[in-house]
Amino acid sequence: MGYGVDFTKTEFSEEDYEKIIIETTKIIEDGKNRAEIGIAYYNRGWVYYSKHQEEKAIPDFTEAIEIMPNFADVYFMRAASYFMFYEHEKALIDAENALQLKKTDLQFINFIEELKKIMQSSSDV
Repeated sequence: MGYGVDFTKTEFSEEDYEKIIIETTKIIEDGKNRAEIGIAYYNRGWVYYSKHQEEKAIPDFTEAIEIMPNFADVYFMRAASYFMFYEHEKALIDAENALQLKKTDLQFINFIEELKKIMQSSSDV
């Protein structure tokens, strides 16, 4: 599923993002292959997150979780999106769900530790 985009690049252009959004939306609307739809929701959510459009990313990540409840990265990306809206409790729940699925992921562990520090310092105020 390349969506006509080279995913080995480290940076994407606005044109790349738009191609991914168009192609993933087609897959979602086609509705034929549930696994592909779940991945399409995840990928489109990732694009929205990358474009700082978390309000669009969260519903896509939620749909991806409904379809692929054992995919740790989608929980983590939704946690990161919630974090951007200062919804720290929701972010923590999703990050902990991600860690349950990928118990040794240092990115998840570090995110949870930092999030707990932030939550603690905001409750101390």
